[in-house]
Amino acid sequence: MKLNTITNKYLKIRVTGYLSKDQKFDDLSKYLRLDLGENLLGSVNIETVLKAIDKKILAYYTDPSNSKIKKIIASLYNLSMNNVTIANSSNEIIDYLPRMIVDKNSKSIIVVPSFYRFSEASLLMQGGVIYLNLPANNCFKPDSILIDRICNSANKNNASIIWICNPNNPTGEVYEQEQIERIVKNSPSLVIVDEAFFEFYDPKHKKSAIKLIHKYENLIVLRTLSKAYGLAGLRFGYALAHSKMIEVIENYRDTMLMTSGLIINLAGAALMDQTFIQRTTLETRRLRENLFREISKLKNLELGADTKTNIYLLKHRTKDLYEELLKKGILTADFRKSKGIENMGFVRITIADEEKNKKFLTSLKEIN
Repeated sequence: MKLNTITNKYLKIRVTGYLSKDQKFDDLSKYLRLDLGENLLGSVNIETVLKAIDKKILAYYTDPSNSKIKKIIASLYNLSMNNVTIANSSNEIIDYLPRMIVDKNSKSIIVVPSFYRFSEASLLMQGGVIYLNLPANNCFKPDSILIDRICNSANKNNASIIWICNPNNPTGEVYEQEQIERIVKNSPSLVIVDEAFFEFYDPKHKKSAIKLIHKYENLIVLRTLSKAYGLAGLRFGYALAHSKMIEVIENYRDTMLMTSGLIINLAGAALMDQTFIQRTTLETRRLRENLFREISKLKNLELGADTKTNIYLLKHRTKDLYEELLKKGILTADFRKSKGIENMGFVRITIADEEKNKKFLTSLKEIN
């Protein structure tokens, strides 16, 4: 097979991720998996929905308007269904948005460390990437200086896209709504805010960038069921934006063949179970506080940031924590070479339940 020029160029500069497929382990089941940021406390209760699914859902293509699921999503945020577009995971949206607007003359701004898929999606379209670093001396918390740098860089380079992860992956820190608005208001770019972990931070969405989409046409907010909802295997995500932006996106895409009717039904049931989201948010906070209290007693270990989610950065002051945990059968997300925190020794860890956290702490104490 002869690859085209774009593919060949991309493969030479491909961004290295932290997922298990990159780590090339044959039997992942033997590890304590704390590497992918899923909700390890469980998922919404969909058993009753599974029993009630009509077989016709599998026999026919789903309604291309997707109006039923859009109405459910819109009702969560007091929006119109014209503000919603759905996808087979938010990862799919991250892929196709650059295809719509990025070319070899375009620049994308990515604040690092962040989700590596932003870089992949931009580079795949041969666009240039401008990396701006979160302030390491302030535990990677976004500040006013960083916001000014983002706006200035966007204007200077006429950037096509600004990628913001909020709460940030991997630090778990957050951008305030006012900071997001400053970026959207003062730059020429499309601002894409990935709120994959947002329910862990603000389950009632009061501080979300979603509040700004009626005001600004250059803002898109991404959400997913892969994190707080505990349904990473479902592969369902959606984007929220001004109705004019959604219209452009849906004119670009083939919505008829895009999504499974089965997945839409399960996603709808999950989204209506907001009691689970409230409960899992509170439990995650409790487990996080308990876990960090114990980690703080280990003098050779250092937390990277004041996370607001179920993921956090951790390193050992003198040892390679990734390798040390691997020896003990614990798999973490490898951020040792990730842009923005290169060579700092950080791994990203997912908060688990009491039993798994206890096992993890035992290993940390031995490594410490």
